[in-house]
Amino acid sequence: MTDQKRMMDVEALYRAVLKATREAFEAVQRDHSEETFYGFAFGTDSEALSFFAMANTEEGLARAAEAYAAKESGDDLELQRMVLRWSLWDWAYVFGDEDARFSEVHCILGESEDILLGDMEEEEDFEATDQVYATYIKVLRQLDSDGIFGSAENRANIALFMTTNDCSDEETMAWTSQVNPEWVTKRVKAQLEARVSAYHTLSAARNAPNANP
Repeated sequence: MTDQKRMMDVEALYRAVLKATREAFEAVQRDHSEETFYGFAFGTDSEALSFFAMANTEEGLARAAEAYAAKESGDDLELQRMVLRWSLWDWAYVFGDEDARFSEVHCILGESEDILLGDMEEEEDFEATDQVYATYIKVLRQLDSDGIFGSAENRANIALFMTTNDCSDEETMAWTSQVNPEWVTKRVKAQLEARVSAYHTLSAARNAPNANP
């Protein structure tokens, strides 16, 4: 480990992510209050150089499923919803580097690029990236504690989620279990498992001899 790696200001990152995501998640719920939110998530990459905040609703999920089904005539909408429910990049509301609220977040990550990429060069040492991931978990917990995702019954219907662009479902669930009640974690795990089965069923139907062209 080098002294340079210890210089990343994770507290500044925490404050920036907390402020930006609080504003974004409050605004999206206010602007789409007629919709039923079921998930809020953070997405990044294996080097932790990017950051996205996402939210989705049952209505947004339905719109995405209908759009995919329109491209693949004959797709079962319920199966498509199962496949897309935790496909974060297909969610209705995604806040990334083009959102001014997140400019400070991306500035901090950009300034730390040499530290984060340095982790990738050392086979067993991922301290800086792990600190970033832990910071995002800390932010989700704080937002939850502050009631951003509702309370009591409303919160029980919502899952918090974090993933990278190339991590396994097992890694994703390890993070998810840290920011949700046990019963919510079990529900998400079941939905991820159902997604695999739904995907194979859709693929088989598309490849069937009598499938629509």
